[in-house]
Amino acid sequence: MYNASYNDYELIYLVSEGSEQALDLLYHKYYIYINKVVSGYRIPRYKKDDLVQEGVNVFFSCVKNYNPYKYNKTFYNYFKFALERQLYKVVNNSTYYSTKLILTDNNFKDETDCQSILIRSYREMLENDLDKEIFDKCLVEGLSLATFAKIKGIDYKKVYYRAKCICEQLKKY
Repeated sequence: MYNASYNDYELIYLVSEGSEQALDLLYHKYYIYINKVVSGYRIPRYKKDDLVQEGVNVFFSCVKNYNPYKYNKTFYNYFKFALERQLYKVVNNSTYYSTKLILTDNNFKDETDCQSILIRSYREMLENDLDKEIFDKCLVEGLSLATFAKIKGIDYKKVYYRAKCICEQLKKY
């Protein structure tokens, strides 16, 4: 259905001029992407339909508000960032969706805002202060475990064990 002779900029311009056919072409192109992103969540199928609808709402909002000169990003990147942020917010702040986000696309890490959201989310699940410090200093900032143990005056084996436990928790997250 998508006509490859039009790019996103042309389609968005045509939409701003009132072309419903251009909006239809753009919608069908990005509806596939919305389904791909939603399939990365471990939630029941009947809940995924709600997330797809949320994604469609984000799409129409992005089409309406996108300005290539203001945001200095392609429409795809603008939409991708807005979609992933909204879906993350809906899933993690709602009791309706009890499971956390499962990332399937490594491109998500390109956006520093999204990365900081994930780091804060991972950090919140840690229970004690030592684990939080190990996570911040060693796993996020890249300080070696030996240096951290020396600075804190803690046995290296204990720091290594705690870091290993944190990594195991993150795998389950």
